[in-house]
Amino acid sequence: MGATLLVLVGCGGGSGGDTSAAGPPVSVVPLGRKIDYQMTDTDNSSNAYPWQLELIVVASSADGSYSQSRIGNGGNLTINGTRYGTVNAIDSYDTAHELVSSMFPHTLPVVTCSYDVPPARLPTDFPEGQAWPVSSSHRTCTDGNAATTVRQSGSVVGTETVSVPAGTFAAKKVQYTLVMTQTSATGTNTQSQDVVTVWFDLVSRRLVQATFDITYAAAAGVNGRLTHELQQLLTAP
Repeated sequence: MGATLLVLVGCGGGSGGDTSAAGPPVSVVPLGRKIDYQMTDTDNSSNAYPWQLELIVVASSADGSYSQSRIGNGGNLTINGTRYGTVNAIDSYDTAHELVSSMFPHTLPVVTCSYDVPPARLPTDFPEGQAWPVSSSHRTCTDGNAATTVRQSGSVVGTETVSVPAGTFAAKKVQYTLVMTQTSATGTNTQSQDVVTVWFDLVSRRLVQATFDITYAAAAGVNGRLTHELQQLLTAP
């Protein structure tokens, strides 16, 4: 459980870059940039637990590509016999700040997941009411357990004032739906649908709040299935 969807939202760009060349300007992400979020996860048995997500840029190139560590703190605990762990990964983004791979360095063996088609970035610059075309991304992992296809669609709802631990922000509200299908090595499919609502600060375009409501095509049968997640900016960018 925890922060499995953040990578689809991505993170904002940095400053700098040459805008004189043809094509879109390069947005270089500052090395060492750190952002913290307060997370609260709820499972299918209404168990809720808080933890914190720490994002740190660990590599950055002049072409705009970068890598970011994604570490969960304080969420490793057992509730009603189910062990909950937090994420520990390094996400790599291309020059367009699209997610291209995630590495999980503390698994044995180390697992890397790569996107044949990157997840679409959310249109933070779209006007109110505008939808964007349905997109589809595809991920495979070196453990060979499952390939994941994600279909994404949504629209800009409007602007709202949002209060989170980092402060109060005028934010653009975006809502979208993710339909995820995991296909195992034996050909078995597991499908889930996530309704995601995110709020971006109008000034920095940084994500300040997000909610994830998740439903599954098949009944869980056991505790431990994530059904809701709340993410709030803990420290101001």
